[in-house]
Amino acid sequence: MKILAQTTQPPPSNNIAGDIGSAFGNVFGGENLPLILTMGGILLVMQLLGGDKKQKLTTAHWAGRGEKASAIGKLCSEIKKRKVSEIGLYCGDWKLRKRSSIGTFFSGNPPTIPVCTINRGVMVVGGAGCGKTFGVLNPLASAAIAQNLGFLLYDYKGEQKWVVATEALQNGYKNVRVFAPGKPYSCCINPIKDFIRSATDNFGAKQLAEVLYQNGSKDNSGGDPFFEPASQQLLQALIQLARATDYPDLAMCYALIQLSDLEKRLLEATRKREKYSPFLWYQFNQIASLAKEDAGKTTGGIIAGAYNLLQPLVQPQLMACTIGDSSIQTYIDDGMMLVVENDIARQDALAPVLAGTIHMIVLQNFAKQRQSGLVLMFDELPTIKVNVAQYAAEFRSKGCGTIIGFQNNKQLEQRYGKEGATIIQANMATKFFFNPGHVETAEEISKYLGESEITYSTQNVSHNFGTGAAGGSRSKNQSIQIVPLMSKEVLLKFKRSCVFINPAVGSSQEGSVPWHIKPEIKLPLKQVKRFQGNEKMWQEKIEPRLIASEFKRLEISSYDELDERMAEEMNKRIALAEELLPLPEDPRSSATISSRRSNPLPIDI
Repeated sequence: MKILAQTTQPPPSNNIAGDIGSAFGNVFGGENLPLILTMGGILLVMQLLGGDKKQKLTTAHWAGRGEKASAIGKLCSEIKKRKVSEIGLYCGDWKLRKRSSIGTFFSGNPPTIPVCTINRGVMVVGGAGCGKTFGVLNPLASAAIAQNLGFLLYDYKGEQKWVVATEALQNGYKNVRVFAPGKPYSCCINPIKDFIRSATDNFGAKQLAEVLYQNGSKDNSGGDPFFEPASQQLLQALIQLARATDYPDLAMCYALIQLSDLEKRLLEATRKREKYSPFLWYQFNQIASLAKEDAGKTTGGIIAGAYNLLQPLVQPQLMACTIGDSSIQTYIDDGMMLVVENDIARQDALAPVLAGTIHMIVLQNFAKQRQSGLVLMFDELPTIKVNVAQYAAEFRSKGCGTIIGFQNNKQLEQRYGKEGATIIQANMATKFFFNPGHVETAEEISKYLGESEITYSTQNVSHNFGTGAAGGSRSKNQSIQIVPLMSKEVLLKFKRSCVFINPAVGSSQEGSVPWHIKPEIKLPLKQVKRFQGNEKMWQEKIEPRLIASEFKRLEISSYDELDERMAEEMNKRIALAEELLPLPEDPRSSATISSRRSNPLPIDI
């Protein structure tokens, strides 16, 4: 046999890794490297521009452990840094601990509900008995108190102060007072003397008159386009005139407006412009000009509008809380709390003076940059009309943290109007949605939360019967269905669970990811027992002390003595009003007297 060729094969190598590396080196190295890098760059750009091939139709989803951990980390940072523009609160007793966010990420159970940056506004929505006050509002107040923040609480029912005010006193707050006109424990705040700088302070008087007038009606009806602004202008002018007297208070405003033939008196006063600055009398020009034209019905309507607002305030118990010198400091600093309490039985009369006082206090406290935060809390917001949208939007960088609570959107719209309610909710970045007990509100919440995708598979099986062929066929189909992240039906079945939204709950790409808290917000048992004990302590110890302090200020031994004291005060103001605005002399009488002087009767000699 002839051997044409012979080759010798080397023995198999044991260095497999080296062989693979050598092979890849031959492919990616040398002259192929620029081409490979170019192709890789093109593929990367196409991927970035093209995005995910399987684009989702919706993006709504519930917060996971990563999003929750991010919020806990943000809360820890805010509490540690204590920036006036970033106030962080939480629901439930909690102490700042290192690595709280890491523990949340691995366990999925956050140590508290992190309500970060309340400067951007917090709203709590839920019907009666859903747990919004117990589970959110009171714990948030407790968290603010733990940080020694200034606090202004509007207490509609008069029950929240039992928990919150007592909590503040137990935590060393040096000044906790309650402004509750008509209650024996109420302090005194004189809005005209405290917040109107002088008789020519048009801006301050206009602000106060506007809020007083807006709260004179429970709904948001526009009213008469002429009489309402004219009555408000008259009220502003009366406030400025009262500020110029020895009795700068709302009772003096009533003493002025109750004068008979007021329009004639004002016409005469604006002509003379005596005693006070002409700029003060200019405020009465409108009604004076109408009096000059003898428009009796018109002036009567204007005066009646302002009179109806002031008259309910002339009660001994209410006057005692709004005349004279204020008994508290209206600038609310660290370690200070003011509770403004309504009275359900007399809320129509009280709403104007309470709203006016709150508004002027807020403007005073944020007239300049604060060094520490001030929390404003309004439970049952629709029972009063204050400019919370302005507070949350304009004062947040100055240290304002606004927290509101209401039952449903319809209730809010009735007081603030549809547009006003929309603006308020838009300025509240943090939201707690409990069961609203209202179908339309539940629908709006469901739409706000968005929609999610549900992917499900269907399998079809066919069998070959009667064909003589064996077997069959199977097919699988995948379908995507768009559903609400949470339907209105589910929301309306909530017992005490809620949906929580906060800008800090999210990732580096998104925020405000909804967080479903169920079955309820869990508060530490120790905190729950403390809240219960606070109620008892208020009624047994704190309230009696406040009553004794106010009786000492008024120099009375019982509330029954107020009638005589306040009657004397009112008489002083009415006498001064008569002196300031006397009735003009009857022109006919003046003409007769003048005629008699120039043409004396003949005397018989």
